[in-house]
Amino acid sequence: MNIKRDDSYKEFLAVIIAPIVGIIVLFSYAFLYVKDEVDFVNHEVKGLNKIYKVQGLVFDIQELRGLSAIKDKDKSCIADIENIKQDIKKKVKLFQNSIAHLKKDEHLKGDFDKFFIDILHHSVDNNDFEHISKTIHDSRLFIEKISYHSNLALDSKLISFILSQTIVVVLPELIGYNGQVRGISSSITNNKLEHMKKEEIMILHSKIYDKIKQLKFNINELNGENLSIIKTIFKNTITAQNSLLEFVRDEIINKDEIMHDANSIFRLESNNIEFIKLLYNANYKELNNILLNRLEKKEFLSWMIIISAILSILFILFINMLLYKNNQIYINKIKLLSITDGMTKLYNRRYFDEEFVKQLKIKARLKQNLVFIMMDIDHFKQYNDTYGHQAGDEALISVANCIKDYLKRPDDLAFRLGGEEFGILCSNMNNKEALIFANKLRISINNLNIKHSKSSTSDFVTVSMGLI
Repeated sequence: MNIKRDDSYKEFLAVIIAPIVGIIVLFSYAFLYVKDEVDFVNHEVKGLNKIYKVQGLVFDIQELRGLSAIKDKDKSCIADIENIKQDIKKKVKLFQNSIAHLKKDEHLKGDFDKFFIDILHHSVDNNDFEHISKTIHDSRLFIEKISYHSNLALDSKLISFILSQTIVVVLPELIGYNGQVRGISSSITNNKLEHMKKEEIMILHSKIYDKIKQLKFNINELNGENLSIIKTIFKNTITAQNSLLEFVRDEIINKDEIMHDANSIFRLESNNIEFIKLLYNANYKELNNILLNRLEKKEFLSWMIIISAILSILFILFINMLLYKNNQIYINKIKLLSITDGMTKLYNRRYFDEEFVKQLKIKARLKQNLVFIMMDIDHFKQYNDTYGHQAGDEALISVANCIKDYLKRPDDLAFRLGGEEFGILCSNMNNKEALIFANKLRISINNLNIKHSKSSTSDFVTVSMGLI
């Protein structure tokens, strides 16, 4: 039986829109919140990478300054100077290419350009000690500025904040002071160092001790399984640093005549600085790993939010579709009951009245025939009187089932019009086809052989038909 489609799907859409909109709003807020954190950490990673590259250039410039301060340069020293200059130029070019994507309104774009100009023109080309020292000093401020603009100075996690401070401030200043000591102590002439320069070294010694205390405090505050490498390198660095400070104090500051040549002093102090660079690189790698892991987790969380939102929406759609489907089944059952005769399961008289008018209009519009067959069980009152109403109901059901089995086409409709009266609506038959169809149905019902001994027509239940 066909049930007419209703508009309940509109109510279904209205029911699911509200929770879906709520989920979209809620998860969008969560996604944007996490995205801000992703952008924050991503900015930190990029900033740390810039700082590392800038500091690498500064290390080279410091070494260039120390080599340039040597009065009596040997062949190895001269060759080192030229190699360092070439390395600096290559690194600057690579660095310039790596930041070429920065927007024109990027805060640090102008500072980077100025920094590169200072390196190439004042440090590399002019090779002047004072200009190089000024570039190194300005680079520290520049690195701190990068740390602020890249959120490193604002990191809320203790371990990453300490590592950041160590990389941005403590170690660069410690290396810077050692570089100044190296440059000054390498500038001996005739195995002697000017008294004023010795005083400068003593002041730098005091600054180095202060930085070592600060570095020791930072390292002690670091806790974690992956920090053992940093602490091991730190111990080696402190040992090398103390040995160097003792050497400078005993062999350079406290002696009028220095027994070591400038080139050997430079190399000795450079070895010490290499220990500090190792510590710097270890801190950088650890902080970079921490930030990358944090970034990966934040990005994973953002994807989980998106996936959760999609799954939640799909779950709502699934549940509502399931409820809608079940609801439609119940609605269709109710509708079917409302248009169905309870006993014979054929359509009832009320549905016939609706469908008959509708079919007439449809066939008129399509210019097709509509066949209406009306039938009545012969002498049914006598049947009830003879066999009882229970048997009468069973006879009605048998006739109804025969009608249903005979109607093969989906457009053929059968109705119980009342009592023992039945009706059929058929389409696309001419007069001859309709008569043949009705007669075969009549014979099928007669062939049910339902006994009717009081019938004046036959010993079995028969029907009379009329059609139009």
